[in-house]
Amino acid sequence: MRRGGHNICRWDHYDCSDDRKHRLQLRCTRHRNQHRKIKRSSDLQFQHREDSSQPAPKHTLTAGFSNFTPGLHDPHGPRTGTLTRLAEPGIGAWSQLQASLILHCPANPTAQVVDIAAVHRFFTRIADVTKAVQLRADAKAVGGQLPSGDSLIELHCFIANGPTLDLSKLENASGGTVNGNTSGTAAACDPAFGPVPGLSNNATDFNFSAPISFPGQW
Repeated sequence: MRRGGHNICRWDHYDCSDDRKHRLQLRCTRHRNQHRKIKRSSDLQFQHREDSSQPAPKHTLTAGFSNFTPGLHDPHGPRTGTLTRLAEPGIGAWSQLQASLILHCPANPTAQVVDIAAVHRFFTRIADVTKAVQLRADAKAVGGQLPSGDSLIELHCFIANGPTLDLSKLENASGGTVNGNTSGTAAACDPAFGPVPGLSNNATDFNFSAPISFPGQW
């Protein structure tokens, strides 16, 4: 017998014409039948803002989700958290993810759940008449199969048609590196993004609690 369910979704639209803002909100809840009492929900909000004094509009997307699985056989299991993205077309964008999910590395045979924080930023740097996309992504995981107090730190930097940098390290509660590795060159991380995390300690680790922006954001 197939155990189905149903979705309940509602769109809400808000028009704030005085400052040319538009916000669209979608709320969905999936209810399973009485044999499997599972509730999955998501809340999506989109805002478009224009300012004639600025070179591009501002798009903001906010999504909240609970017990959400993107695909039937997704290896990271149901996740709960939030995703926020701000973009200015042609200039840059940032995304912030906070979620609880299953990571399979380090080894996780009992499918324990970690808490992750991730920030992705990019912008277009113009030198003379040449445009190049500069990208940086930072991530941190705690809990789950990681030793108590330890943090898993990841960094990826990229310059279009240029160098890259990848860093991964496990830090203890004191900020010291338990183990780690890096490849590429620090030149791939544009200085405008801020300090580059070091492999030996946490002195220049990314601050996930600080306000997020990308270079050139208005």
